[in-house]
Parts: sequence; structure tokens; C-alpha cells
Amino acid sequence: MIDMHCHLLPGVDDGAMTMEESIEMARIAAADGITDIVATPHTYNGLHQISGEKILESVKLLQTELDARNISIRIHPGSEIHLHKDLLFHLEQNHCMTYCNAKKYILLELPSHEIPAEFDQQIDKLKKLKLTPIIAHPERNMVLRKRPDILQNWIEHGVISQLTARSITGQSGGLMQRTAVEFIKNRFVHVIGSDAHNCSGKRPELRSAFEKLAELFSKKETDRFHSNAMAVINGENIQV
Repeated sequence: MIDMHCHLLPGVDDGAMTMEESIEMARIAAADGITDIVATPHTYNGLHQISGEKILESVKLLQTELDARNISIRIHPGSEIHLHKDLLFHLEQNHCMTYCNAKKYILLELPSHEIPAEFDQQIDKLKKLKLTPIIAHPERNMVLRKRPDILQNWIEHGVISQLTARSITGQSGGLMQRTAVEFIKNRFVHVIGSDAHNCSGKRPELRSAFEKLAELFSKKETDRFHSNAMAVINGENIQV
């Protein structure tokens, strides 16, 4: 399994605080059956600012530590970018990271209670740069829960979305689970991530989410999430 959204780089955001915690998160992920993790530290969300160069350096250091301990996890660079008016400037200056630094997919975070007025304009600009936006955890956005047609319209215009594993299992509550299932039924979801931040409440685990998906949906549908994740980290087109 491939974890498309994880905050395990040490000391760069509100995820793992130390290298020891990062290593333990990787152990948990490996025990769960995860083989690849895209490290997606928060960038430009008002609290955390980490450059693309720093992300690459942190990924390399963590991978070295995991290899030395025979922890079979491949770490890939990425970032979770808070949508803001200077997004394109920071991308051009390499202040934030696309998925695997391949300059094809970019993970964007929306506020919980609104959709910024500049969102559509920013998406259009990203598309002109040949970047495909991936919306992180759309089930958490109050507007999208009430107006899923907005998410549908974005998807029809080339945006894709990433659901959080805990939303699928119900660990984030009944509302999140109902929204997650409804989004999947309508094919509004393309990849899954743990959005892990630590070794306790927000752990890097996906297996239980995929087991729940197997109960509710066909094997073809659940396999789509695996193949799409592989396509993203390889810089290839996904199956919508």
C-alpha cells in the first residue's frame, strides 16, 4: 500500500517531532503493510514554512535511518500546501514540493469552513502549468459536504481528491464516514492517505480503511485507489 499523505518528517511541522518518532511511525506503517509513504509536511499554512530543498534533505536523512534499521519503507518527497494568493510564486521559487518533485501533482489543503474566493482562479493557473491539483481530505470541508456538486465540477475539470483513511473507518466520526462513503460512491475520490501525525491518535495506517472499502465496494473499485497512488508517485495519469 502507498500512503499518499503523511506528516512523518521530523521537526518540520505538527507531525513527528523527532527522528525517533519518525522511525517509529515508519515501523507502524510497515507493520500495517505500507511500502511507500509520501511525506507531505504543511507548507505556507500560516504556521509552517519549509522549502523544497529542506524537504528533499529531510527525506534523504530519514530514508538513510530507515535503511540502516532494515525498515522496508520508501519515503517520497511532497508537501501539503495551504491554498493562498502567493502559491504560484512559492512554487516557482521551489518553496514547496509537488508529489515526488515530479511537477505533475500537487496536494492542496482547503480551510475547514469555506472555499477561498481565489480557488478557481488558482486552479486554472496550476492547470496552465501542467500541474494537477489533488484536494486533501475534501470530506472535512463544510461547504463540500453540503455542496458535493462543487467537488464534482472540479473533478470534471481535472482536479482529483485524496480521502483520509480514518474517515473511511469511522474513526473521525459518523459524519466524516458518511461523507467519505458518499464521495466514493460518486467517484469523487482517487487516492487514500493516512494524514498521520504521530504514533497514537493519527497513526500511519491504511489496512483497516481498505478492509472497510472491500466490504462496501467492488475489488475493481478498491484496486483503483492502489493503481492511482502508484501512478501519482510515478508521475503518470490516473484512472478517474
